[in-house]
Amino acid sequence: MIDLGFGAICAVTLVGAMGQRALGMGFGLVAMPVLVLVLGPLPAVTAMNAMGAVASLLVLAQVWRLVHWRRLIWLLLPALLGVVPGILLARLVDEALLKAVMGAMILIGVGLSAWLHRTAEPIAGNAPVAVTGLIAGVLNGSVGLAAPAVGIYGALGDWPQRAYAAALQPFFLIMSATTVVATGLLDPSATLAWTWWMWLILGSVIVAGVLVGARIASRLPERAARRSILVLSFLGGVSVLWSGLAGLLA
Repeated sequence: MIDLGFGAICAVTLVGAMGQRALGMGFGLVAMPVLVLVLGPLPAVTAMNAMGAVASLLVLAQVWRLVHWRRLIWLLLPALLGVVPGILLARLVDEALLKAVMGAMILIGVGLSAWLHRTAEPIAGNAPVAVTGLIAGVLNGSVGLAAPAVGIYGALGDWPQRAYAAALQPFFLIMSATTVVATGLLDPSATLAWTWWMWLILGSVIVAGVLVGARIASRLPERAARRSILVLSFLGGVSVLWSGLAGLLA
């Protein structure tokens, strides 16, 4: 029998999968707050990355031809280097303090991005892509959310929106799989205790979300997509900051 908590996870999984297909990101931003409430912080990171990997794989199957693979390397390799330090950081630093600091940094970054997006030329070159990847890797390993970092670059960089959204799918797929494996090895307490039928239900929900998101993507202008990504990044920062402050005040 499905309890209320698992039902809530299914609901946010559907919305997150829709966002992942329509915008190229959004699964973790939508799902993470509910996963933390239902599962707890450490299992939530494992669940989000496992389901996010499935969503990214399904989306990648639809946008494979749009991916700029050579440029993706500049984003992916630094991110992979940042995952383990992020996991170790989460184990060494007080969780609430870490989330509060990370959330504040994300909000500052989103605010600067919104301002610079209106006043500055797009940022070109591979160096900003590499820095974005490194920050995303640390964020993914420590608080389970790489999306705000890549969302900020998406608003400021010169990478065309549709190609960038496509490139984020193998990026999130590899990042999520790496984080699940690394977390399992470094912290076995983050292991999930879901049964096979729960995974089957969630897999079906992800498929439905990706199919609906594909219809939304075909009707969404690039400018609106970039603004939506910034909004999602902002909400992700608020979620992380709120979680951290609540822990500090508890």
